[in-house]
Amino acid sequence: MKYLFEYNWSLRNRWIDWCNHLTVEDLFQERSGGHQSFIRNLFHIIDVEQRWYARLTGRKILRLDCNHYNSLELLSELSVSIVPEIRTFIDKEIYEEKEVTFETKDRQTTIICTHGEILRHMIAHEIHHIGQLSVWAREIGKEPVSANFIGQNLM
Repeated sequence: MKYLFEYNWSLRNRWIDWCNHLTVEDLFQERSGGHQSFIRNLFHIIDVEQRWYARLTGRKILRLDCNHYNSLELLSELSVSIVPEIRTFIDKEIYEEKEVTFETKDRQTTIICTHGEILRHMIAHEIHHIGQLSVWAREIGKEPVSANFIGQNLM
């Protein structure tokens, strides 16, 4: 699982770098699907990761304002700020069996699952939204960042 997190973080960084070559208009342009723009989609990925991590560790969930993170530099700083704690958690935590219980606002239900399930969901969530960036890249005639795990020297 550790390697898939490392893969996602590496891919996220490459997408942030890739976005540095977009015009401001392309970066913020409302699009169909995902979270409507390159910058909002990247923010969503990072924000959801920090929210799930807070649930896992019992910390207060930060309510981040997407409008504050209105530059790639700020998004990169946010991403860099959360990765070390999560990396330490997945390196040391015995998470497969440990359960967490939380209530969802939208479903008005209580969910009980293991830390391992949440970590796998976090991985899948990022891969899903990164895929949207690839679709948009092709729509504007640009080559997307390669999503290939092989050759990334992560293992």
